[in-house]
Amino acid sequence: KHLSLKLRFVGMNLNVSKVCVPPLYWYHDWSKMVLFFELWRKHSPTFIVYANSYSKDVGKVLEYYKEQGLVQIVNWPMLESSNDGEDPNASIYRLSHSLAHNDCVMRMNGEYGVLLDIDEYI
Repeated sequence: KHLSLKLRFVGMNLNVSKVCVPPLYWYHDWSKMVLFFELWRKHSPTFIVYANSYSKDVGKVLEYYKEQGLVQIVNWPMLESSNDGEDPNASIYRLSHSLAHNDCVMRMNGEYGVLLDIDEYI
């Protein structure tokens, strides 16, 4: 069978007010970060970026967008170790995303917001 469809592009503005980026750990891909910000920029959001550790180049990118008023950087430190030998950071890389997402939802003051990793685009 042969199927023919006529498609047309419909412009879309998501009217997203906040984009939350979960904690960055050992992040170094500054070019992917620029692509992320620029692709999302057309929807006019502000970004809340949770940051633990990143390269100097990523820091420069974050600072550039912060100076433009597009990015809010939230320091996301490691937890202090206790004297009982338990390491509260043992699973922080895997589990802290949920904490950051909850924190970000509380920080959002707009009608719409999204929770995205740096490599997620629309």
